[in-house]
Amino acid sequence: MPVPIGPLKFVCPRCHWQRTIHMASDVLIQPAWAKQCPQCGFAPLKAEAGRRLPSVLGHIVERVLRKVV
Repeated sequence: MPVPIGPLKFVCPRCHWQRTIHMASDVLIQPAWAKQCPQCGFAPLKAEAGRRLPSVLGHIVERVLRKVV
């Protein structure tokens, strides 16, 4: 039975770039862009538990913008 997990936040220790993603299932697959920082090229990125509210709001805004555009 799938167990939903919270969002994951990827952070670059060098330039502090960050991106939070909301996982749709309990399968943990690292996105292709998460191997190195897209801004400065530093590898590896630090993965940590993200806060749920900003991720959910971002997900809703992203869906609304997709429908508008």
